[in-house]
Amino acid sequence: MQNLKLLITSLGVIAVLAGIPHLLANQSKSTQNKVAVKTPPETLEPSKETHNDSNDFLLGKWKVQYDSEEFRGAVINEIKESNEKMIGVTIAYLDEYGNSQKANDTILEITLEKSKTYTGIYRLDYEGERYKIPCEIRSISGTQLQLSYDYYGYADTEIWNKIP
Repeated sequence: MQNLKLLITSLGVIAVLAGIPHLLANQSKSTQNKVAVKTPPETLEPSKETHNDSNDFLLGKWKVQYDSEEFRGAVINEIKESNEKMIGVTIAYLDEYGNSQKANDTILEITLEKSKTYTGIYRLDYEGERYKIPCEIRSISGTQLQLSYDYYGYADTEIWNKIP
């Protein structure tokens, strides 16, 4: 009788110990497959100044390299003039293996008041939310821009390289 009780208790403990990892694995699978929904590009407010020939170097395609846990690869952005304002649009994503995906996401509006830096609004999607972050854009050279922002203690600097 005591052997039967010990056997049933042992089988119960083994079933509980074996069942816990399976239960946790099923719960983590349901949270891993969430897909972010892209929001359509918003219309931007007009910038304060119209076209100026000294701003032409901003126009064109720019490549930004990323190396983070969320994304390793590059993003191709294009700065263009639209209705007498300058906007930045992401046109492609390139992963670390060379695979590409087309895009058409408005990410930047540039205020064309030039002192030492340009200012703008950088649009960023994070965890399903869209943020509008004030940023500074500085020309490092004729082929590089430095875009920097600080949003509630999260600061970052991106180097954009001009694509010929």
